[in-house]
Amino acid sequence: MAGLIVLVAIAGQFVLPPIAERVARGELSDDRAQVEITAFPAWKLVLGHVDELRVTTPTLAVDSDDLTSLLRRAKKVDEGEITIGTLNVDRIPIPLRDVRATLRDGRVEASAAITISELAAELPAGAEVVPEPPHPDGQPRLRASLELLGTKAEVPIVVRARGGVLEAAGDSGIASAIRVTLFENEALRIDGLQGSVNDDVMTVRVTATLR
Repeated sequence: MAGLIVLVAIAGQFVLPPIAERVARGELSDDRAQVEITAFPAWKLVLGHVDELRVTTPTLAVDSDDLTSLLRRAKKVDEGEITIGTLNVDRIPIPLRDVRATLRDGRVEASAAITISELAAELPAGAEVVPEPPHPDGQPRLRASLELLGTKAEVPIVVRARGGVLEAAGDSGIASAIRVTLFENEALRIDGLQGSVNDDVMTVRVTATLR
């Protein structure tokens, strides 16, 4: 009997991870996605626990509920590395590109690129956006030239985080009504944000907690 139990355990170690990888790939929107899952002992996968997770996918298109589910399950991943070429989230107007995220014990460090011209297209018609020096705390800043209440105005735009929301918004006064959501999900709490701008690309880097 003991030998049979050992045999079953060994077989499970080889069988369960490929099954879990196949299931995970099926939840992604791109059949070119690559998934690697490691767990020891493998039976932990039945409970959703993963020792190491590696995901590389050219694209990922999800709605908010599916993304919430993915992030909440990620709380059971000890260590992970996620690379996404282009991330499109339903109702978020601007795609995030070159997304790279590391997971460790419920903490996330991630970076993503945002095209400034795509951001400008979400502002009032005719807006022109150029980079500004970053805030002393590292938050990326922009300046938008646009028509506001019938008058041409120069509006400072700051990229900021609150809870699970990452947004570009007017910095003060009436301009604060101008907001473009860059990312939003209740399963994440962003507690650190920095960024930089190079030509038409703004790179943001965040630290966050899965919740």
